[in-house]
Amino acid sequence: MKAFKDCYVNEENFHYEGTKSFRSSGLLIVDIVDSDFYVNSEKELVKYVGNGADIVIPNEVKTIKGGVFEGNKNVKSVSISENVTSIGSSAFRDCTGLTSVILPNSITSIGDMVFQGCANLVNIEIPNSVTSIGNSAFKDCTGLISLKLPSSVTNIKSSAFEGCTGLKSIEFQNSVKKIESSAFGTCI
Repeated sequence: MKAFKDCYVNEENFHYEGTKSFRSSGLLIVDIVDSDFYVNSEKELVKYVGNGADIVIPNEVKTIKGGVFEGNKNVKSVSISENVTSIGSSAFRDCTGLTSVILPNSITSIGDMVFQGCANLVNIEIPNSVTSIGNSAFKDCTGLISLKLPSSVTNIKSSAFEGCTGLKSIEFQNSVKKIESSAFGTCI
């Protein structure tokens, strides 16, 4: 922990009681490191320093901040806990080894460029809670073969699936009210 930088802390005798443990310390931000995950006091995953292939987002995380996994070539699969309500832009962008993602029903939108450039992503199930798919969210995910959007999706933003040249089948309901420019551009 940053509060104890360059100090020896015997973890067996250490008890952390949340950010109030540092009251009056002068610290403005307290980041708690859970192995390979840096989670701040707002329950936001702000950094990943591991090199694991199969990622399970810790249960205490509510938000995955933008760019956390961006460019990580080691990530193969991601399972996101039901406590996560928001995924920041470019969170998994250019994770070229990523093949599978499990999104929870707590997610209401897939943000801009979240999975852009994940060329080997072949399996993603979009939950019924998602209403909007952001700009370039899946752009250049050339490994996607089929796509089934739930009836909850009402908005597909610009370039959302542009460059998904592997797509052979797209299924969505008449609940979609808006499909922006190039949403499925150069898919065939």
